[in-house]
Amino acid sequence: RRYRALAHAQSRELECGEETLKVQWNPARIVSTGAKMDQASINERPCFLCDANRPEMQISKTLDNNYLLLVNPFPILPMHFTIPSRKHTPQRILGHYGEIHRLLYRYADLTVFYNGPQCGASAPDHMHLQAGARGILPLQASWPRLSRNLDIVYKRTDDEYIALVRDYVCPFFAVVSRSQTNDEALYGVLYKALLQCKAVNGEGRDEPSHNILAWRHGDDFITLVIPRAKHRPDCYFQEEPRRLLVSPGPLDMAGFIVTPRGEDFSRITAEQAEAIIAECGISREDAEAVIAKCAGAKFTVSAIKRSERRRLPAPPFTTSNLQQEASRKLGFSTQKTMQIAQQLYEGVDVKGEGTVGLITYLRTDSTRISDEAQAAARDYIREKFGDRFISDEKKTGDGTRKIQDAHEAIRPTYMTLSPQKVRESLGRDQYRLYQLIWNRFTASRMTPAVYAVTQVQLD
Repeated sequence: RRYRALAHAQSRELECGEETLKVQWNPARIVSTGAKMDQASINERPCFLCDANRPEMQISKTLDNNYLLLVNPFPILPMHFTIPSRKHTPQRILGHYGEIHRLLYRYADLTVFYNGPQCGASAPDHMHLQAGARGILPLQASWPRLSRNLDIVYKRTDDEYIALVRDYVCPFFAVVSRSQTNDEALYGVLYKALLQCKAVNGEGRDEPSHNILAWRHGDDFITLVIPRAKHRPDCYFQEEPRRLLVSPGPLDMAGFIVTPRGEDFSRITAEQAEAIIAECGISREDAEAVIAKCAGAKFTVSAIKRSERRRLPAPPFTTSNLQQEASRKLGFSTQKTMQIAQQLYEGVDVKGEGTVGLITYLRTDSTRISDEAQAAARDYIREKFGDRFISDEKKTGDGTRKIQDAHEAIRPTYMTLSPQKVRESLGRDQYRLYQLIWNRFTASRMTPAVYAVTQVQLD
């Protein structure tokens, strides 16, 4: 119901020099905007991110064994998720920052963001991230312009670095990376520098106050770290009618101001919105102090730990999974994916074989596989890779939720027709989609991937 209401939510733009900020009227957000954040109030209320206190209707999905994916019940964005830790631990980003990179690696169309415990988090007692649709926030729209004038303050490689962004309403830092190892190392440098900045690490703060906003652009993982001098602006505490009930989180600091009260939505000006962001951010002088700490950063390796990690293969494609992966890996629109899949299903002229339907029916939400297909996949894997790569489990599909099970998962109809064998008979896009379907199905019948993991602790 709230997502339907969000589709009709009022919003307007505020011109602030080169920046165009947005204001949204979102009455449902009064729950978090008006929440009391003193420790006594937090201790008195049950944690709404713990399993025992969430409504039964709230569907969850496990991510990486340590997190849950929940639909946010009070959305700001058209697609808005909360990603809490499965353990009730305080809202502290250290030890969890790598999950941002992992999420963006798997879901390239998302924006992932973090509310620190004293700068926007309505559940500072339970570690969580949030994620939503990419490309909606003003700061993201301004990034092509802002990124042309960066002050690089620390480099890991030519393409991976920490930079200061000066040309926004308040100064902030960008961590640009391409690997998770370098992403975490660069963020660690910046975090240590923020620890030494009194403006964001004052008395009573559990970690340096900052917001995080992250997304992917091609091979680049872009993380914006917005240091916070204040949790809430002075106008939040004013008497009426001077009061503006705005409690900035990362989306507000990114230029998307959320107002739960209609009177605030109607009367907030560009100057007031800009002043709120500037007041809650840090000063130019504080930013320079952080730069100095980053530039002088030195590290020693204190520990090296090597281990193995296993990753279970993904199940065969359903229609929605196929559309998502074709968009992420091939850049196909939903319409293009379905059009090409229809061609592969109806049949193509394969040299030496005649007209052959290369995949099973393309509209399904089942991951079930027939016994004949199971046997054919096992035979193929045995011949090409050996017995040790055949999964011991008989994977028949997802029996944990209700599905339309009239059709199997999307898979190759014949294991004998590998992508390489039919390549000359297919167009370029037909081949790429068929290869995607083939590889997903074949991998789903194999043993888990085994990764060698090396963890290096820097002091």
